[in-house]
Amino acid sequence: MMLRNPRCLALVLGALAWLPCAVAQAEEPADPCASVRCLELRGVVRRSGDRVPIASARVLVVPERSARKPGDVPTRDHLRPEDPPAWVRSGSTDEQGAFAIADVPPGRVRVVVIGDGLARRESIIVTTAKQRPIFVQPLSASPFRTVVKQPQRTTAATTSTSLSQEEIATLPGTQGDPLRAVQSLPGVGRSPGGLGMLVLRGAAPNQSRVFYGEHPIPRAFHVLGFTSVLQADVLEGLEVQPSNFGARWGNASGGVVLLHPRRGRRDGVHGHAKIDLISASALVEGRLGRKGSYIVAAQRGYVDAVLRVAERIDPTAVFALPRYFDYQGQYDRDLSGGGQLTVRLIGSGDRWKARYFQGGRRIDGYELSDQFHRAEVVHARDRGRWRTLVTPAFRFDNATTESELADSKRRTYVVSWRAEAEHRFTQRFSLTLGTDAIVAPFQVKSQSMEFNASAPAERTIRGHDTSIGLYANATLRLGGLTLWPGVRLSAFSRRANENTGVDRSAKIAFDPRVLARWDVARRWSLHGGFGAYSQPDGLTQSGSSGIFSSGELAGGRVVLPAALQQALDPGIGSAGLNDIVDVYRAWHGSLGFEWTSRFGLSVRATAFARWLQVLESYVLQGTRRVSAAPFTTEQHARNYGGELLVRQRISNKLYAWVGYTLMRSDYRNANQASALGPVRPSEYDQRHNLVVLASYALPHDFRIGGRFRVVTGTPYTPVVGTVINEFGAFPVGGEINSSRFPVFHQLDVRLDRTWYRKRTTWTAYVDVQNVYNHQNVEALIYAGDFRSIVGNLGLPIFPSLGIRLDW
Repeated sequence: MMLRNPRCLALVLGALAWLPCAVAQAEEPADPCASVRCLELRGVVRRSGDRVPIASARVLVVPERSARKPGDVPTRDHLRPEDPPAWVRSGSTDEQGAFAIADVPPGRVRVVVIGDGLARRESIIVTTAKQRPIFVQPLSASPFRTVVKQPQRTTAATTSTSLSQEEIATLPGTQGDPLRAVQSLPGVGRSPGGLGMLVLRGAAPNQSRVFYGEHPIPRAFHVLGFTSVLQADVLEGLEVQPSNFGARWGNASGGVVLLHPRRGRRDGVHGHAKIDLISASALVEGRLGRKGSYIVAAQRGYVDAVLRVAERIDPTAVFALPRYFDYQGQYDRDLSGGGQLTVRLIGSGDRWKARYFQGGRRIDGYELSDQFHRAEVVHARDRGRWRTLVTPAFRFDNATTESELADSKRRTYVVSWRAEAEHRFTQRFSLTLGTDAIVAPFQVKSQSMEFNASAPAERTIRGHDTSIGLYANATLRLGGLTLWPGVRLSAFSRRANENTGVDRSAKIAFDPRVLARWDVARRWSLHGGFGAYSQPDGLTQSGSSGIFSSGELAGGRVVLPAALQQALDPGIGSAGLNDIVDVYRAWHGSLGFEWTSRFGLSVRATAFARWLQVLESYVLQGTRRVSAAPFTTEQHARNYGGELLVRQRISNKLYAWVGYTLMRSDYRNANQASALGPVRPSEYDQRHNLVVLASYALPHDFRIGGRFRVVTGTPYTPVVGTVINEFGAFPVGGEINSSRFPVFHQLDVRLDRTWYRKRTTWTAYVDVQNVYNHQNVEALIYAGDFRSIVGNLGLPIFPSLGIRLDW
């Protein structure tokens, strides 16, 4: 083992320097075994906290002259170079952390353990007694978490950004949440109100997809966006491709986020338990069988319990009660011939109960319940020139809404699969052929009050939504130039028992794509790409594309911008279902450069553009089953700009980056009766987005980090007038998205402290969002007649405290 740490190297050289000093002392016996029978000292060196065996550590044994009791020696009493011992025995640990040192005299000795990335450990032992493991603490700047590395396919993407597990766990302002960490990267828009949304290069959240493993998850965040639907510790890392992704991924017209699961550890049973102000979580992992490993994790939010305590304190207080849970399970097994088998489970559930206070008591007004559960099997083999992958999956979605006026229940049974084969013809050329599919039969039952004469009291809709894709992707290396040409052919189909009479139940999309990277010099490279991307419209009523005006969503005294309204909308797609398939069609283009220094510093700049066409068709009620042209809305959106990322990768103590995005996102819409309208900013138009982030390891196992953000205010439609009649006051909207909220700026700070014990590690943290309590405007509060603005909504300072136990 080569000791890269100069401090450790000096310690080893100093210890070896004791040898000639011992010979020079004629009074001391040159051979301690001359008068007594020596023995072989055996032991094991493990890392404090997670008990991992430490390989290639240097172990020194010297005589102990003091009368100190056996045990660890404080740092202040460590051996000094000016006081050399009479003799020294030395050895090294093997892969299992074990050492064996011969010719050690019986009695009291001092054992010194030193190694790269480890704090020096000295302990006094009795050689004739039973030896216990020696636990050595890692240095504060040395990441101690063990991750089982597994091969990751090189994704055909030129502008992807990845985050490691250590970065995800300690990013300030994210509480260690993986998808909230994504929101700190350039090209990712700020989520309005701090809610759970992913806005990738100006695309609406429902135009991007999140993949956990090989299959998409139906939603990335829990209700209200408290946290994502899986724990960070089940991930090896994540990758963000905001646009121009390869042909392997489909059904997305925006970008993709790839969450890479990790395999369980096989060096013993490990895990953690964590608790903070809003949730509690736990994870256990270890070996299962001779060739297998497992991971089991779960999380439970208890915001509802905290709010119920507040209601007991104040009898007049009433709150919406959110509750959530999620779980993950995985089993991995190595197979003969380079194969791997993985069985994976993932699930998430939310319940959101809205209530109001009337007549001196609290009344339930609205309740949403939404769950999904997925099981999948992955068989992968990498042997010789061939790599194959087969993975079927089954997912059950169940959503229910209940209110005083209407109830709705929806169940969806989703069967999906992916199968692909890659052949490496030469070192310069490889070809991948694959297919993926999603078949989703659904059933929606709704009930409404009898006074609604335009709709039946009970309604049941059954049908299925299907998408099948065939893709081919090649890798061609021509010296410093690498090309990833690809093509994807997708077929979309929808059937519903409420037939519209319009033959548009199936569509086909052909998407050619090409990506390129040119290594101009050792540390300089150029990257770019261009391609087509298609996505079917969702099973919701018209307006789900995410680029409709905020004026259509205004109501009540609090007027929410459309972006915030979409994040809070608990609808489950029970209205407007039909058998018409419309396809969102987008074209992506990007061009940029990257420079990397030998010190881990990198600079990447990318210019990008995206053009989107949305055609949404539906048949008005009363005209169903009539052979007539459906009513169609047409929308054209464009997003263009540039992003800059200056990043210091994880080094000895520091990781940091500065991300800046300059972008415009606008759209035009029209229907069958008019031409394209004026260009308007979309709800996700954030012209300037600056993120400055750093995290530094301090002495004594402290780590401090900060994140500062400055973002252009969100567009909204102002209220310019009021209509008052016998039913009340109603707002009149002005030009769509013609106004903006003030500039958003916020500072978040996180402080971690770690305590290492022999078999456990304790970590406490405080993560404070909006440290200087700036009132960022997220929505406006109008007077009862909408004639004046009386206030605004925004998130105040929010401290989060947590403690975590690892073993």
